[in-house]
Amino acid sequence: MLDSFKGLAAAEIKDGKTCLFWDDLWLNKVPRIHYLELYSFARVKDMTVHMALNAEEPEFIFHFPLSPIAAQQLVEIAESLESLPASDDTDIWTYIWGSPLFSTSKSYDCACCTLDVEETLSHLFLTCSFAQVC
Repeated sequence: MLDSFKGLAAAEIKDGKTCLFWDDLWLNKVPRIHYLELYSFARVKDMTVHMALNAEEPEFIFHFPLSPIAAQQLVEIAESLESLPASDDTDIWTYIWGSPLFSTSKSYDCACCTLDVEETLSHLFLTCSFAQVC
């Protein structure tokens, strides 16, 4: 259930202390999934973004040598980390529907269409505009 819940929440990184580097959604991706090859070289699987930002050497974070694909992914993720503004504020968490407030009904809304309706069998097979086109 935790993975399902985490798929609903995204972090805007400020100090990076509440966001898991590999497992949380930040910068519009989950690094463990997006950088799968690089993740296989990770020394610390449960580090925060704060820990990654403050690591003195890459050797503290990764097992070396990296594969060519992992090295390319390291460059990409390093550029993402460098683009983050330095801040002492706490991370800002919002749900994918744009609100910091959780709503169980939002987690059941149809992901296929733009209607704000519950994803029921009736909706999916009869009224969902996306399903009708398919």
